[in-house]
Amino acid sequence: MKKSIIIVAVVVIVAILQFTYFMKNQPSTAEQKEEIYFVVDQVEVAPDSTYSFYDAEGNKFTSYTFPSPTTITKGDIIAKEANSSEIIVYRFDQNGKKDIFLRVNR
Repeated sequence: MKKSIIIVAVVVIVAILQFTYFMKNQPSTAEQKEEIYFVVDQVEVAPDSTYSFYDAEGNKFTSYTFPSPTTITKGDIIAKEANSSEIIVYRFDQNGKKDIFLRVNR
């Protein structure tokens, strides 16, 4: 009897952990429908090595955290089409042409 209770408890705990992990990694419906067009004007580095991006009006970019934020610089454009899971970072080349610099799936 005790053995079956332990097995059921372990199965329930594993199921809860898997469900929590799955839900944490899924964007909400509002996030999925959100369209993003953000021009980076300032990159701020905090003492704990976290990065914050701001536009010309001082609005902070909070929609996504990049795994390697040091590659994003002033003038880059962070964009996401509505109902897309892909965030694209554009950068202008020397000729003023907008090129895709980075693609990230949410």
